[in-house]
Amino acid sequence: FIRALNLVRKEFGAEVLGALEVVGTKHDETLVFRRGGRNGIWVFVNNFGDGHGAVLYCGEVPDTSDGWVWVDAVSKEVAVFEAGCYRSADSRPKILVRRQRRGFRGAPSAAP
Repeated sequence: FIRALNLVRKEFGAEVLGALEVVGTKHDETLVFRRGGRNGIWVFVNNFGDGHGAVLYCGEVPDTSDGWVWVDAVSKEVAVFEAGCYRSADSRPKILVRRQRRGFRGAPSAAP
């Protein structure tokens, strides 16, 4: 996993995106931080075990404007947002990056 994180850091130039910002969440079990503001890189972690299942990260979420899709940089899965929350399919750490919807193979047809 650390190797994957380093590849993401290099690909997206995380060191030049600015200061790390902690983003408030509604649940003590979750932590969200980002670099590069609302359209930068978002990292979602929690203190649940591997077998926990889906996790909701509620609070401030990335901008989901038309024309853009958020994707986990490690798994390449398209992020799902619902009712002011990011819904992760499992409890593994997630690193969301913004991609243009047009031409992205994993993008759903409707805005997330």
